[in-house]
Amino acid sequence: MRGARRGPRPRHRSRRRRAGGTAPVTARRTRDGRHVLDNGLLRVAVDGDGLVRSLVDLATGRDAIAPEGAGNLLELHRDEPTSDPAHTLALGSERTRKDLTLAEEIELIADGPLVATVRIRRGNGRSVFTQHLTLTAGSPSLLVDTEVD
Repeated sequence: MRGARRGPRPRHRSRRRRAGGTAPVTARRTRDGRHVLDNGLLRVAVDGDGLVRSLVDLATGRDAIAPEGAGNLLELHRDEPTSDPAHTLALGSERTRKDLTLAEEIELIADGPLVATVRIRRGNGRSVFTQHLTLTAGSPSLLVDTEVD
């Protein structure tokens, strides 16, 4: 049969390719406050708190983030001296853990076609935590750069 498609349909819509054969990276903000980055290889969803809630390999459809998980969650642990060596976590360290889930600022600072970056700022006391989530055209990975001040 002439013109018939063979094999499974692609899981993502086709996009215009650049001269080198690489799809451009796109970034958009959804109505519910999420940011979605997509480069034709990966689709990354960042929620309104600045947490990566989904990172899907578009070739396989596999999401690398577990349900209810977050790919860039910062966890603080209280440094309490124990009789154990420094490289071991004390029993009950879950009680002293603090998840930094609330973002003070989320901003899309680059939106393609070669690079898309979301900047997230969080605070805890006098400390400021800045994360840059960057997806580049043709890259099979998300870069997470974290700075603590």
